[in-house]
Parts: sequence; structure tokens; C-alpha cells
Amino acid sequence: MTQLANPVSMLEADYFELFGLSRAFAIDLERLERDYHALQHRFHPDRFGSSDAADRRRALEISTHVNSGYLTLRQPLPRARYLLTLEALAPAADRAAMPPSFLMRQMELRESMEAARGNVARLRRIKEQLREECSLHEANLARLLDEVRDLEGAAECVRMLGFFDSLCRDAMRMIEAAEDIHVV
Repeated sequence: MTQLANPVSMLEADYFELFGLSRAFAIDLERLERDYHALQHRFHPDRFGSSDAADRRRALEISTHVNSGYLTLRQPLPRARYLLTLEALAPAADRAAMPPSFLMRQMELRESMEAARGNVARLRRIKEQLREECSLHEANLARLLDEVRDLEGAAECVRMLGFFDSLCRDAMRMIEAAEDIHVV
């Protein structure tokens, strides 16, 4: 029978503490992956099948917490939102107005995507352009959160990244739909 080591503190730890990472936007993704697998191996509920009900329940809670932390920290947008949540800025970040020029750019990109519907090559170029935009915002987030600690600027950057991330996912769905049409 495996004993759970200090399960209360693990459940109270924020995701960065859970994985032994500094509270920063730029993290070591290989370490996150390695530590995730180590924690999942150590606290997987199947390892506690013969333990008492309280240990089985705690193992499930810890495993769930580890999964949630990993899913949050491995992707830039959820990681940035989480960092802002830790700084009590997330609720305000989602309600703020975006600059009109940014909103116009979003509309133009959506129109370009609609005009390219069914054209896989054009959609792939648009998606690549959107990925480049995401990369620029991610680099800016690293600077704003980790270097200059401009949380308000980071909140605006997160909102912008959210728009580009959504457009990128929409472009991918359009590509998949166009490829399905050509396969038939």
C-alpha cells in the first residue's frame, strides 16, 4: 500500500508550486512534461486501489489537480490567464474594451478567412500568419509578465492573444473541413 505524502499541501499549491516552477510566463516545458509524468505516476489513483477510501479519494483529487495544472501551464494563453488570475486581474481582463484598430484587424482577418473558405492553400497561409501573430503576442507576454511586470499591459496582450488564438482555431477547422471536401 502506497501512502500519500502531504496531500493537503499539494492540493493547496498553485500550479507553478505544484511543478516546482517559478511563477513566470516563460517556463521550461520539458521540465513541466517530465514532472507531470512523475507526479501522475506517483499519485495515479490506480496505485491506491488497495488503500482506504480516504487515500483513494485524495489520490484522485491530487491526480485531478496535477492534470489541471499541466493543461493550464503547457499552453501560453491559459498559462498567461492563470498568471493574471494569481494577480487578481483575470476578471477585469475579460471585460475591457479593445482598441478599434485591433477590432478592425480582426474583422479583416475573418473576412479573409471567409473569402478563402474551401481553398486549403490560402487558409494555410492565413493560419500561418495568425500563428506568427500569436508568437509575437507570446513574446510580448513574456516581456510584460517576466521582465517589466506590466500586469495591465499583459492583460491587454492576453485579450489580443485570445482573439488571434480563436481565429487560428477557426482557420484550422476551415482547413479540416476543406480537406474533408476534397477527400470525398
